[in-house]
Amino acid sequence: MFQKWNSLIGVVLFSSLVGGCSHGKISVDQEATRGVADGVFEITAEWVKPKSDKYDIRLKLYNPSEKGIIVLLHDLACFRGTASGELKHTFFNTGERTIDFKPGETKKMNTVCRFEGREPKGEFRIVAKRVYEDKDGEGKNRGKVLAKDVTWKMADTEETK
Repeated sequence: MFQKWNSLIGVVLFSSLVGGCSHGKISVDQEATRGVADGVFEITAEWVKPKSDKYDIRLKLYNPSEKGIIVLLHDLACFRGTASGELKHTFFNTGERTIDFKPGETKKMNTVCRFEGREPKGEFRIVAKRVYEDKDGEGKNRGKVLAKDVTWKMADTEETK
């Protein structure tokens, strides 16, 4: 009997960790909030999950061009209102640091924007400070800067109520 309960508890805990919690997620109107550098790069989000000193966000990045592009993770800046945060991948900060895109490719990633010791309010904003050409098509050598400050933003729905 004891082993059955241990197994059941283990399954429930594992399911809650893997499945996550959708409570508090805000769906995003992707078309209305999309940041665009015409013919070069597009950024939007599928959802945002605000928390006190951070927010989780599922980013959707797209290369509409016929050439490869590169975006560096440290060139993606996050903000809430006027406060800037630090953007990282959510799963132990594992994930691409150099994000390379083939022509027409879309990449989605779960990230977190942290505001150490602060609890900012206001609109959510992600800025791709620089988008580079993929010089050799291998995703390793950055060429010239094709776009700067491509911005996705969404009003804080709690503040607008």
